[in-house]
Amino acid sequence: MNKILITFVCLCLVVGTLSAQTYSGGSGTEQDPYLISSKADMETLGTSVKEGISYGKYFLLTNDLTGSNLLTTSVGYSAGQPFRGIFDGGGHEIEVNSTDGVFGYLSGATIQNLGVKGTTTSGGICEFAENSIIIYCYNLATVTDGHSAGGICGRASSTTISNCYNLGDISFSSSFSSNVYTGGICGLVSSGSISNCYNTGIVYAYSSNSYSSYAYAGGICGYNDSNSKISNCFTANTTITGKSAAGRIVGYNNGENITNCYALSTITVNGSTIEGAPASSSKDGKSQSLASFQSQSWIEEILQWDFNSVWKMSSNESTANGLPIFKNQQEIPNNIEILIVNKTEKIKIYTIPNGIAVETKDTASVSVFNISGQKVYQSVINGSAEIHLNKGIYIVKANNESQKIIIK
Repeated sequence: MNKILITFVCLCLVVGTLSAQTYSGGSGTEQDPYLISSKADMETLGTSVKEGISYGKYFLLTNDLTGSNLLTTSVGYSAGQPFRGIFDGGGHEIEVNSTDGVFGYLSGATIQNLGVKGTTTSGGICEFAENSIIIYCYNLATVTDGHSAGGICGRASSTTISNCYNLGDISFSSSFSSNVYTGGICGLVSSGSISNCYNTGIVYAYSSNSYSSYAYAGGICGYNDSNSKISNCFTANTTITGKSAAGRIVGYNNGENITNCYALSTITVNGSTIEGAPASSSKDGKSQSLASFQSQSWIEEILQWDFNSVWKMSSNESTANGLPIFKNQQEIPNNIEILIVNKTEKIKIYTIPNGIAVETKDTASVSVFNISGQKVYQSVINGSAEIHLNKGIYIVKANNESQKIIIK
C-alpha cells in the first residue's frame, strides 16, 4: 500500500514538472527565461497557472501571436490562481479574442514590452492586477462589456502602470445593479499609480439601472481613489461618455492626486466640450492642441518623457497619427497598404477615399465591424473589392486576421 502511494506521488511530481517546462526553451531564470513562441506555449502557461503551479519565473515572447495563433484564453483565472511571473513581450504583439485580455489576474507580476490587438473585455493586457508592474505596453484591441474596462488594465490595486498607451475604443453598457468603470488606460485604480501614458480611444460607460449602480468614464482612468496618483499623462481622443461621472483624465477623482496631465481641447465629455481653463491637476486636465501631443520637444519639456531609450514619434500617416510609440515598435501605416501575410495567403488592405480596398490572391472572407461591434459589411472576396465606409474607426477581419482601420 505504501509502495503504491509513493509511486503515485512521484508520478504526480514528474507530471507537474513536465507541465511547468513545456515551452520552446529556457529554464525560467532571468538569464535563461522560458521562451514563448506559439499559441500552444501560451495555452500551456495558462493551463499550468490554472492547475495551481506557482510561477515566480521569467518568460520571453519571441514571436507575434496573431492570425492562426490568436489567443482565446487568458493566463491567470482568479485571485486564487494568478500569474506571478515576469513576462517580457520582447516588443511583440498578441492578438486576442478573449474575456480578460492576455492575462486574467496578476499578483506580484511584471508585464513589459507587450502589444495587444483584437477584441476583448476588461483589459487588453489584463483584467485585474495587484501589487504588479505594467510597463512599456500598448493596446490596439477594442475592449467591451467588462465590469471594469481599460485599454491596459480593467482594475488595478497597488499596481504601477507607466509608459503605456491605448488606441483601442473602451465601452461598457450594463443593466445590472453594479458599478461600471471605464478608462483609456485603466477602469479602476486603488492605491496605485499611472504615469507617462496616453489614450486616443473613445471611452463609454453606461448603466440603465438607476437605483444601485454608477457609471464612470475617464480618458485615462474611470475611478481614481484617494491613495492613487496619475501624472504626466494626456488624452487625445474624441468623446468620453459616463452616465454618472466623466472627465477627460478621470471620471471620478477621490482626492488631490492628479499632476501635470493634459487633454485635447476638442474632446466632448457627455456631449459637450469643457468650458473655462481647467488646471493640469484637475480631472479634466489642461486643454492642449493635437500639435503639442505630436511634438517631441513639447512632450520632453512638459511631460518629461524619455525619448532616448523609450519613446519615438510616429508618422502622421500611421495608426498612431503622429503620437509617440516605442523605439522598438514598427509603425503600422494608416493610409497606405497594410499587408496581412501567413503561410497560405497574401491579402492587402489599404484605405482609399471614402473607404478601404481589399486585394487577395486567394478567396477571403472579409467582415467589417464599427466601434460598437456591429457588422457593417461581410462578403467573400476573390481578387479585389472596394468597401465604402463613413469616417470612423473599424475592425476589418480577413479570414483569421484582423486589423484596426481609421477612415479620416
